[in-house]
Amino acid sequence: MTLNPRPIDPNVLYDQNIHQSKTIWGDHNTPEINCRREAVVYRTISLHRNILPLLRASGFYEISRLGFIQLDRHLIIALIERWRPETHTFHMSVGECTITLQDVEVLVGLPVDGEPIIDHRHDDWLHVCQELLGVIPPPEQIRGSKLSLTWLGAEFSGLAGDANKETITRYARAYILQLMGWSMFADKSTRYVHLMFLPFLANLHHTGLYS
Repeated sequence: MTLNPRPIDPNVLYDQNIHQSKTIWGDHNTPEINCRREAVVYRTISLHRNILPLLRASGFYEISRLGFIQLDRHLIIALIERWRPETHTFHMSVGECTITLQDVEVLVGLPVDGEPIIDHRHDDWLHVCQELLGVIPPPEQIRGSKLSLTWLGAEFSGLAGDANKETITRYARAYILQLMGWSMFADKSTRYVHLMFLPFLANLHHTGLYS
């Protein structure tokens, strides 16, 4: 049996000449692929029992319960070699498959069929922080429209058992921001979270209606 690794129709998989599979099937030395993990395991803002109802209402309760996930780097590299950016699918021997929003919903419990998230542009992020977090970050803790996660963790390091409703709500917003910056949307720095998400946390009971 003769195997032909090339696409039958090159009009769809037009990047075959630069794809990893061409190097592998040509028996050439393949470049080394390194896996990089940016998500932070330890959260400095603890999951206090008083914010659990707000996490459930906002749709972040399930993902807040996720612990450390051990990555299978060999599996990841194998999947990378079968990923086709032209079709956004993995090409397996049995057919194509891809990652869908429904997969995300099942795995982490985030709602995916609600209202769209539209970027909020603000000229004064310090005012937004004061209004929704109850504190103004020092100017050096904001880089453009991103807030330092280190500062956020230090500022909300604990929640008193007799805290009032507003304090609990602000603590919940800070906790969700930390989830976004260190787990959901971690960047290469792992030090900042985009403040565009904060206005969507103004009413945590409405936050759960977003996708």
